[in-house]
Amino acid sequence: MEYSVFLFLSTVCCECNFNISFSLDLVEILYYISTSWIEIMKKMAQNQIYEKIKLNGKNWVFSAKDFALDFDRWEIDHSFHFLEKEGKIKRLLQGLYYYPDYSEILQEIVAPDVQKAAYALARKYNWTIFPEGNTALNFLGFSTQVPARYIFISNGR
Repeated sequence: MEYSVFLFLSTVCCECNFNISFSLDLVEILYYISTSWIEIMKKMAQNQIYEKIKLNGKNWVFSAKDFALDFDRWEIDHSFHFLEKEGKIKRLLQGLYYYPDYSEILQEIVAPDVQKAAYALARKYNWTIFPEGNTALNFLGFSTQVPARYIFISNGR
Protein backbone atom coordinates (compact mmCIF):
# COMPACT_ATOMS: atom_id res chain seq x y z
CA MET A 1 0.00 0.00 0.00
CA GLU A 2 2.72 2.45 0.99
CA TYR A 3 4.74 1.54 -2.10
CA SER A 4 1.82 2.19 -4.51
CA VAL A 5 1.17 5.62 -2.91
CA PHE A 6 4.88 6.40 -3.27
CA LEU A 7 4.76 5.42 -6.95
CA PHE A 8 1.66 7.54 -7.56
CA LEU A 9 3.21 10.62 -5.89
CA SER A 10 6.35 10.13 -7.94
CA THR A 11 4.48 10.16 -11.26
CA VAL A 12 2.40 13.20 -10.23
CA CYS A 13 5.52 15.13 -9.24
CA CYS A 14 7.23 14.31 -12.54
CA GLU A 15 4.26 15.50 -14.58
CA CYS A 16 4.18 18.83 -12.72
CA ASN A 17 7.95 19.41 -13.23
CA PHE A 18 8.85 19.85 -9.57
CA ASN A 19 10.76 17.73 -7.13
CA ILE A 20 12.49 15.66 -9.85
CA SER A 21 14.93 14.22 -7.30
CA PHE A 22 11.95 12.44 -5.79
CA SER A 23 11.59 10.33 -8.96
CA LEU A 24 15.32 9.55 -8.89
CA ASP A 25 14.85 8.25 -5.35
CA LEU A 26 12.21 5.88 -6.69
CA VAL A 27 14.59 4.63 -9.37
CA GLU A 28 17.25 4.07 -6.73
CA ILE A 29 14.77 2.19 -4.54
CA LEU A 30 13.63 0.02 -7.45
CA TYR A 31 17.27 -0.69 -8.33
CA TYR A 32 18.00 -1.63 -4.72
CA ILE A 33 14.96 -3.93 -4.59
CA SER A 34 15.89 -5.67 -7.85
CA THR A 35 19.56 -6.16 -6.90
CA SER A 36 18.56 -7.40 -3.44
CA TRP A 37 16.17 -9.88 -5.02
CA ILE A 38 18.90 -11.14 -7.36
CA GLU A 39 21.27 -11.62 -4.41
CA ILE A 40 18.59 -13.53 -2.50
CA MET A 41 17.98 -15.81 -5.51
CA LYS A 42 21.73 -16.43 -5.91
CA LYS A 43 22.03 -17.35 -2.24
CA MET A 44 19.05 -19.71 -2.51
CA ALA A 45 20.60 -21.48 -5.51
CA GLN A 46 23.94 -21.68 -3.71
CA ASN A 47 22.29 -23.28 -0.66
CA GLN A 48 20.39 -25.78 -2.82
CA ILE A 49 23.56 -26.73 -4.71
CA TYR A 50 25.48 -27.15 -1.46
CA GLU A 51 22.71 -29.36 -0.04
CA LYS A 52 22.85 -31.57 -3.14
CA ILE A 53 26.64 -31.81 -2.77
CA LYS A 54 26.30 -32.82 0.90
CA LEU A 55 23.69 -35.45 0.03
CA ASN A 56 26.20 -37.20 -2.25
CA GLY A 57 28.70 -37.51 0.59
CA LYS A 58 32.29 -36.64 1.33
CA ASN A 59 34.85 -36.79 -1.49
CA TRP A 60 32.15 -36.69 -4.15
CA VAL A 61 33.67 -35.35 -7.37
CA PHE A 62 31.38 -33.27 -9.56
CA SER A 63 31.18 -30.73 -12.35
CA ALA A 64 28.65 -28.15 -13.51
CA LYS A 65 27.04 -30.78 -15.71
CA ASP A 66 25.84 -32.65 -12.60
CA PHE A 67 23.64 -29.64 -11.75
CA ALA A 68 22.66 -28.53 -15.27
CA LEU A 69 19.14 -29.97 -15.14
CA ASP A 70 18.20 -28.09 -11.97
CA PHE A 71 20.00 -24.73 -12.27
CA ASP A 72 21.11 -22.12 -14.81
CA ARG A 73 24.78 -22.08 -15.72
CA TRP A 74 25.44 -18.69 -14.07
CA GLU A 75 23.86 -19.96 -10.81
CA ILE A 76 26.13 -23.00 -10.86
CA ASP A 77 29.29 -21.02 -11.64
CA HIS A 78 28.45 -18.38 -9.02
CA SER A 79 27.74 -21.04 -6.41
CA PHE A 80 30.93 -23.00 -7.15
CA HIS A 81 32.98 -19.82 -6.93
CA PHE A 82 31.64 -18.79 -3.55
CA LEU A 83 31.53 -22.30 -2.09
CA GLU A 84 35.18 -22.71 -3.03
CA LYS A 85 36.00 -19.29 -1.59
CA GLU A 86 34.31 -20.30 1.69
CA GLY A 87 36.28 -23.58 1.75
CA LYS A 88 33.20 -25.80 1.53
CA ILE A 89 34.35 -27.37 -1.76
CA LYS A 90 37.78 -27.77 -3.37
CA ARG A 91 38.80 -27.48 -6.99
CA LEU A 92 40.41 -30.61 -8.40
CA LEU A 93 41.09 -29.22 -11.87
CA GLN A 94 39.38 -26.78 -14.19
CA GLY A 95 35.65 -27.41 -14.01
CA LEU A 96 35.98 -30.33 -11.58
CA TYR A 97 35.36 -29.96 -7.84
CA TYR A 98 35.04 -32.23 -4.83
CA TYR A 99 33.47 -32.13 -1.39
CA PRO A 100 36.47 -32.42 0.95
CA ASP A 101 36.79 -35.00 3.69
CA TYR A 102 38.92 -34.21 6.72
CA SER A 103 40.93 -37.10 8.16
CA GLU A 104 41.31 -37.04 11.93
CA ILE A 105 44.24 -39.45 11.71
CA LEU A 106 46.20 -37.44 9.13
CA GLN A 107 44.96 -34.08 10.43
CA GLU A 108 44.39 -32.84 6.86
CA ILE A 109 41.96 -32.96 3.96
CA VAL A 110 42.07 -36.24 2.04
CA ALA A 111 42.12 -36.20 -1.77
CA PRO A 112 39.22 -37.94 -3.53
CA ASP A 113 39.51 -41.42 -4.98
CA VAL A 114 41.07 -41.62 -8.45
CA GLN A 115 38.19 -43.72 -9.71
CA LYS A 116 35.62 -41.11 -8.58
CA ALA A 117 37.61 -38.37 -10.30
CA ALA A 118 37.87 -40.38 -13.52
CA TYR A 119 34.15 -41.08 -13.62
CA ALA A 120 33.31 -37.43 -12.86
CA LEU A 121 35.57 -36.34 -15.73
CA ALA A 122 33.83 -38.87 -17.98
CA ARG A 123 30.39 -37.51 -16.94
CA LYS A 124 31.56 -33.98 -17.65
CA TYR A 125 32.61 -34.78 -21.23
CA ASN A 126 29.93 -37.42 -21.85
CA TRP A 127 32.46 -40.25 -22.24
CA THR A 128 32.05 -43.92 -21.47
CA ILE A 129 35.16 -45.19 -19.68
CA PHE A 130 36.39 -48.49 -18.26
CA PRO A 131 39.47 -49.28 -16.16
CA GLU A 132 42.11 -51.18 -18.10
CA GLY A 133 44.78 -53.72 -17.16
CA ASN A 134 46.21 -53.50 -13.64
CA THR A 135 43.79 -50.68 -12.82
CA ALA A 136 40.83 -52.98 -13.48
CA LEU A 137 42.39 -55.82 -11.48
CA ASN A 138 42.91 -53.51 -8.50
CA PHE A 139 39.41 -52.00 -8.67
CA LEU A 140 37.80 -55.45 -8.90
CA GLY A 141 39.83 -56.73 -5.95
CA PHE A 142 41.72 -59.41 -7.92
CA SER A 143 45.03 -57.74 -7.14
CA THR A 144 46.30 -55.99 -4.02
CA GLN A 145 48.96 -54.17 -6.01
CA VAL A 146 48.21 -50.50 -6.46
CA PRO A 147 48.99 -49.43 -10.02
CA ALA A 148 51.55 -46.67 -10.53
CA ARG A 149 49.36 -45.24 -13.31
CA TYR A 150 45.62 -45.49 -13.50
CA ILE A 151 44.62 -46.26 -17.08
CA PHE A 152 41.08 -46.01 -18.43
CA ILE A 153 39.90 -46.81 -21.93
CA SER A 154 37.20 -44.75 -23.58
CA ASN A 155 34.79 -45.00 -26.47
CA GLY A 156 36.17 -41.65 -27.64
CA ARG A 157 32.90 -39.80 -27.39
